[in-house]
Amino acid sequence: MDVRKTYWYQNKLTSIFGVVVGVAFAFFSHSHYQSAKAYRALPQQVFLNIYNQPVGPQDLLKETYHNPIYRKGTNGETPNDFLKEAMLSLFHYSKSDLKDGTVLKKFYTWCSEDEVENLYKNVFVNLGQQRIVLAQNGIVEPRLIGEFTYVGRATRPYESVSGLKMDALTHKFTGKLLITAFGDSNYPTVYNVTALVQRALLQDKYKGYQIIELEMR
Repeated sequence: MDVRKTYWYQNKLTSIFGVVVGVAFAFFSHSHYQSAKAYRALPQQVFLNIYNQPVGPQDLLKETYHNPIYRKGTNGETPNDFLKEAMLSLFHYSKSDLKDGTVLKKFYTWCSEDEVENLYKNVFVNLGQQRIVLAQNGIVEPRLIGEFTYVGRATRPYESVSGLKMDALTHKFTGKLLITAFGDSNYPTVYNVTALVQRALLQDKYKGYQIIELEMR
């Protein structure tokens, strides 16, 4: 009698095959798990600029020139244009913008996330125009008097949203900003502005810059 044709032999063979397949599956599953566990995503593998071109490594000790509406130069022209756009955006708002969080969202867009709460509460709220806007259903409009004056540059510590720590080019500017609240009457106020603008990774701030300090008196 051919043993290979018996029920016992066939059952034994099936059991052995099942064990081999099970061990192989367990081995490959464990290897895949270890590989997945060891994987660490890099924070800027393929990041694209507004022209859909790869940005590559970003040097925060240099200016970034991917913003087509900003001037290019070596004397603070690019961050100067950024600051101008930021200030004219931050201080242009209505009653609905205050109530639905649009103004606070603007601060997250233009300012360092670590400084948003401080700048919003200790700079913006202290100016007082929002009280007129809420009470009189008014609007606020800013106007830059002249141009921002470039004071100079330095380097300051920078930490990205993903936890990267590095030094970043930081610029200081001074200037004057006229902010007018329009309600039952017009309420214009001129402020002396001092601001620090820091380079930032594009994946954190798509403009490549952020406000880290702002003083208005």
